Amino acid sequence: KSVKNGTGPLEISLWRARHGVDALEEIHTVLTAHPGPTPVLLHVQAGNGRRATIECGDHFHVRRSEELEKALAKYSG
Repeated sequence: KSVKNGTGPLEISLWRARHGVDALEEIHTVLTAHPGPTPVLLHVQAGNGRRATIECGDHFHVRRSEELEKALAKYSG
């Protein structure tokens, strides 16, 4: 998973082969703990190269912060 920092939406990338339900539940917890005005895009990559982008609803918008970035950083790589 990677998190693109900066302006615009917060973008999170997940790979189906490496990230399952536990990762989604943890990301849900992190996002809802940091409510704010920034939209969130979730990119899901399948092993066959197919990719889908999900624009998360308003209730998942976040406020960017170092704490938020740190909470999502463990999925980087």
